[in-house]
Formats: sequence, structure tokens, C-alpha cells
Amino acid sequence: MSQGRVYEWVERFQNRRQNVSDKHRSGRPVSVATETVKQQIEQRIHDYRRVTIDEIAIEFNMSHGSAYNIVHDDLRYRKVRSRWVPRQLSNDHKCAWQTICQEHLDHHAHKGDAFLHQTVIGDKSWMYHYVPESKRQSMQ
Repeated sequence: MSQGRVYEWVERFQNRRQNVSDKHRSGRPVSVATETVKQQIEQRIHDYRRVTIDEIAIEFNMSHGSAYNIVHDDLRYRKVRSRWVPRQLSNDHKCAWQTICQEHLDHHAHKGDAFLHQTVIGDKSWMYHYVPESKRQSMQ
């Protein structure tokens, strides 16, 4: 603690202050990132995938930084070709992935190595099925 802060506390206690905790004061709310706001923002992103952080901030009456933190850190979205997409698989996607893997295992058990020659292998990324736009189309 700095010497100036010590002098300030000594003066407060000499003026008959007895409690060391802060007094209640009005001010900004602690956080605008409530669960209802997060759900509303997520619904807004699902309704219009091209929404920007600034538009979200204005619509929900919050700062740009708060809107950014909710979208990127809490909801875990990222921008891909001017659209928001989730960074991780949802539970539905995980179940679909598990079903597909089980079907592949069943086909391999039934057909043997012949099945492997017909298989195209890729990475573990999950991509939404949509027709991507070119940059020129996106600018329009």
C-alpha cells in the first residue's frame, strides 16, 4: 500500500469511520452479459449471420468491447466470409458425428477392407452446408 493511501485511511478512521468495507454506491451495472442477453444475441446471429459487432452493440445498448466479448468468448463464434459460425460443435453436431462414425464402423465390419478404398478422408472440422459467396457478391 502506498504512503498516501495509508494517510488517507488514517484520516478516515480519525473521522470516526469504523468499517473497512466500501459503502454502497450507485453506478454502472457489473455486467450486461446476462444469460437472457446472450440468448437474444445468439438468436440475432442465427436470424442474420452478417450482423456486425457494432450493430449488436447498438441494438443491445452496450459497448463494442462487451458485444465482442459476448460473441467471441461466451458464444464462441468467429467470422468466416462475413458470416458468423460457431467455433465448436454443438451437442446435435456431436451426436450426428457419432452416428456417422458408427455407420462407417458397421460398413467396415460388413464389407471389410473394400470399404476403406471407397472412403474419402478429411479433417475433423465441422462445416455448415451452404453455398459460399464470393467477395464481390458479399459486397453487394
